Amino acid sequence: MDNYPIGAVVTSTFQELPLLLFVVMSAAYKGKGLSKLMMNEVIQRAKAMGLTHLYLVVTVENQPAYKLYEACGFSFAGESWADLSP
Repeated sequence: MDNYPIGAVVTSTFQELPLLLFVVMSAAYKGKGLSKLMMNEVIQRAKAMGLTHLYLVVTVENQPAYKLYEACGFSFAGESWADLSP
Protein backbone atom coordinates (compact mmCIF):
# COMPACT_ATOMS: atom_id res chain seq x y z
CA MET A 1 0.00 0.00 0.00
CA ASP A 2 1.23 3.48 -0.81
CA ASN A 3 2.13 5.81 2.02
CA TYR A 4 -0.27 8.72 1.71
CA PRO A 5 -2.77 10.38 4.04
CA ILE A 6 -6.24 8.88 4.01
CA GLY A 7 -7.81 11.59 6.12
CA ALA A 8 -7.22 14.78 8.04
CA VAL A 9 -8.69 16.96 10.77
CA VAL A 10 -7.92 20.67 10.96
CA THR A 11 -8.43 22.69 14.14
CA SER A 12 -7.74 26.31 15.04
CA THR A 13 -8.90 29.09 17.32
CA PHE A 14 -10.94 32.16 16.54
CA GLN A 15 -11.71 34.86 19.08
CA GLU A 16 -10.56 32.45 21.81
CA LEU A 17 -12.91 29.68 20.64
CA PRO A 18 -11.33 26.30 19.85
CA LEU A 19 -12.66 25.34 16.44
CA LEU A 20 -12.90 22.18 14.44
CA LEU A 21 -12.56 23.52 10.90
CA PHE A 22 -13.02 20.35 8.90
CA VAL A 23 -12.68 16.59 8.72
CA VAL A 24 -11.89 14.92 5.41
CA MET A 25 -11.57 11.26 4.53
CA SER A 26 -10.49 9.61 1.29
CA ALA A 27 -13.50 8.18 -0.55
CA ALA A 28 -11.94 4.71 -0.48
CA TYR A 29 -11.97 4.75 3.34
CA LYS A 30 -15.37 6.31 4.02
CA GLY A 31 -17.87 4.27 5.99
CA LYS A 32 -15.23 2.33 7.91
CA GLY A 33 -15.38 4.30 11.16
CA LEU A 34 -12.06 6.05 10.62
CA SER A 35 -13.50 9.57 10.76
CA LYS A 36 -14.95 8.80 14.17
CA LEU A 37 -11.59 7.44 15.33
CA MET A 38 -9.89 10.65 14.17
CA MET A 39 -12.55 12.75 15.91
CA ASN A 40 -12.14 10.81 19.15
CA GLU A 41 -8.39 11.46 19.01
CA VAL A 42 -8.96 15.18 18.46
CA ILE A 43 -11.41 15.29 21.38
CA GLN A 44 -8.98 13.47 23.68
CA ARG A 45 -6.14 15.81 22.73
CA ALA A 46 -8.37 18.84 23.31
CA LYS A 47 -9.25 17.52 26.77
CA ALA A 48 -5.57 16.88 27.51
CA MET A 49 -4.94 20.54 26.68
CA GLY A 50 -7.56 21.54 29.24
CA LEU A 51 -10.22 22.51 26.70
CA THR A 52 -13.80 22.00 27.80
CA HIS A 53 -15.46 22.94 24.51
CA LEU A 54 -14.75 22.46 20.83
CA TYR A 55 -16.90 24.31 18.30
CA LEU A 56 -17.73 23.67 14.68
CA VAL A 57 -20.18 24.75 12.02
CA VAL A 58 -22.00 22.24 9.84
CA THR A 59 -25.21 22.47 7.91
CA VAL A 60 -27.99 19.96 8.50
CA GLU A 61 -27.88 19.28 4.76
CA ASN A 62 -24.38 17.80 5.18
CA GLN A 63 -25.80 14.64 6.74
CA PRO A 64 -22.60 12.53 6.80
CA ALA A 65 -20.75 15.25 8.73
CA TYR A 66 -23.76 16.13 10.88
CA LYS A 67 -24.20 12.47 11.90
CA LEU A 68 -20.48 12.09 12.60
CA TYR A 69 -20.35 15.12 14.87
CA GLU A 70 -23.54 14.11 16.64
CA ALA A 71 -22.17 10.59 17.21
CA CYS A 72 -19.03 12.16 18.70
CA GLY A 73 -21.08 14.06 21.27
CA PHE A 74 -21.40 17.47 19.66
CA SER A 75 -24.65 19.31 20.25
CA PHE A 76 -26.46 22.18 18.59
CA ALA A 77 -25.39 25.55 20.02
CA GLY A 78 -26.91 28.05 17.61
CA GLU A 79 -27.29 29.08 14.03
CA SER A 80 -24.44 31.57 13.78
CA TRP A 81 -21.09 32.38 15.35
CA ALA A 82 -22.83 35.16 17.29
CA ASP A 83 -24.69 32.48 19.27
CA LEU A 84 -21.44 31.08 20.66
CA SER A 85 -19.54 32.26 23.68
CA PRO A 86 -16.32 30.93 25.21
